[in-house]
Amino acid sequence: MVRQRSTKSGERLDGSLHPVKACVDPELLEILRFYELRKVVDAVLNEEQVA
Repeated sequence: MVRQRSTKSGERLDGSLHPVKACVDPELLEILRFYELRKVVDAVLNEEQVA
């Protein structure tokens, strides 16, 4: 959706996207990491969190 909007409006896509790690509460990210991904937070890729 963001990609489509950026294409139509002419905005730069990289300016519209923010890493998930920067957008999620750190405590919630810890819970996500522990229960879903079984990884330390620094080892989790942005693509894994979005999926």
